[in-house]
Amino acid sequence: SLVDDLNKFSKARDVWNKLASQYSEEYIFLNHGWYDLWLKYFLKGYKLCIIMVYKGNNLVAIAPFISKYDKIKRIPVIKLEVIGNAYSPFRSLIIDSQENKEKIGLLLGNALSKKVKKWDIAQIGPIYDGNLYEETKEVITSSKYKLINKVVDTNWRLNCDGLNYDAYLNNRKKNVR
Repeated sequence: SLVDDLNKFSKARDVWNKLASQYSEEYIFLNHGWYDLWLKYFLKGYKLCIIMVYKGNNLVAIAPFISKYDKIKRIPVIKLEVIGNAYSPFRSLIIDSQENKEKIGLLLGNALSKKVKKWDIAQIGPIYDGNLYEETKEVITSSKYKLINKVVDTNWRLNCDGLNYDAYLNNRKKNVR
C-alpha cells in the first residue's frame, strides 16, 4: 500500500513498530516515533511516499520514501529518497528478517510500479551498514530494478539497545532534543 499523507502515516504506527521491533539495536531509529519526528521537521517541500509491502495480512517491508524534485548532473528528475538526511543516524528499508528477500523484492518492485505514478530514480542509500544493509541489498537486487551500488561514506552507529524513543531523547542534551 502507499502511504502518501501524514494521516495515513499516523494510522500505521502499530504495524510499523511491530516490524521495526525485530531489530533491537536499530529500533530507536526505525520506530514510527523517529520517522514522525523527522517528518515534522524535514518533510516541508517534499511529498510523502512510503511503500508498505504486505504478504497476506502481514507487513513484511517498509520502504520509507519521500518524493522530491532534484537534479542529477543538471538533469531534472523526480527522485524517491529513503527518509533521512545529515541529521539521521542512518537510513534504511525496514524488512521482515524471517521473510524471503527475493519475494519481498518482487512485491516492492510491483508496488513501486503500480502505486507510485511518477518517479525517475530511487535513492536507497546511504543506508545503515548492519544486517539491514545486506537484507536491503538482497531485496533491491530481487526487484525488477537495476541496482547501482556506490560506496560514498562510512556509516556510524549508536547502540541504543534497551532504550525506547522517549528514554533516548531524555538522555540527550536539551538543544539536541
